[in-house]
Amino acid sequence: MAVSCSDKRETVKAAVCHFIESELCEDLMKVESETSFESLGIDSIFLMEIVLFLERECQVEVRSDMLRPEALTSVDTLVDAVLVRE
Repeated sequence: MAVSCSDKRETVKAAVCHFIESELCEDLMKVESETSFESLGIDSIFLMEIVLFLERECQVEVRSDMLRPEALTSVDTLVDAVLVRE
C-alpha cells in the first residue's frame, strides 16, 4: 500500500515533534508542529540535530539549499521545505 505525501508529511512532523520533546523538553511539554523554534529556545546547533534526525530516522535527504531562514521557523516549515520534492 502506497503512503500518500500528506501521510508521510504528517508522520515526519510527528516524529520530529517527538524528537524535540524527548531531547529538549524532557517530555515535560507537548510540542506542536506549528510551535516556533524560537519559542522553544532552539538554536542553530539543535536545528542541525533535527536535520540529522530527519536524515537518519526519517530517510529524508536534506540539502543545504533547503535550509533557508524561512524554512527554519517551526516543524511545519522545516518539514514542508525538505519534503517539497516528494
